[in-house]
Amino acid sequence: MITACIAPGTERCCSITAERMAPKSERGDGLDFVGPYASTQQGIFVRAEDAEQYQRMSDFNGKLVCVWKGTTSAAELKREAYGKIGLAVETDARTCVRRLREKTVDAVSTDQLILYGFMEDESGFAVVHSLTFGAFNDYGIAMVKGHREDCRKLQDALMEYARSNDWGPDFQNDLPKVPKAIRDEARPTEDDIDRYSFRDRPGNVQAAD
Repeated sequence: MITACIAPGTERCCSITAERMAPKSERGDGLDFVGPYASTQQGIFVRAEDAEQYQRMSDFNGKLVCVWKGTTSAAELKREAYGKIGLAVETDARTCVRRLREKTVDAVSTDQLILYGFMEDESGFAVVHSLTFGAFNDYGIAMVKGHREDCRKLQDALMEYARSNDWGPDFQNDLPKVPKAIRDEARPTEDDIDRYSFRDRPGNVQAAD
């Protein structure tokens, strides 16, 4: 969920992508991930008073949706399938939320779980629960390649946590407005964690130390 997700010698959380996973010799970012610890599609954030009028993405035809540069929503909503939806591209989330409050845009879009986080801090807005689109974004813990033993320990800990009785209540405590069905969909399986953890690309053999 962080655009610049790591600095040397640190561990950070961000979206798992093939570009970030690829070695620097392949023009990637040279990061190993442990995860995902949660997954989400793109969602829609609107003024609460307007929420009931939006049931499908086509309801935004002729409307103006705010996104910010570098996000999955910014790229996804430029696809031909959404060509009738107007885009306002800003530099950050705060500007989009301000414009939604000022009624100069009709909606804001980014990862749906992030939008539920906005609801904790912003009154008068709502996530349209039933509207998701695009591929899933998988969130993981990233570190510079070359720390494989640390990755293995984190993977074991994450797998144990994901199958425990703690994951659901902890998620609900952090994001209480997320409906249970969406929370359950966000929860990773052991296969998910194995497919993305310390690999050079999703699903390939685990990268050598």
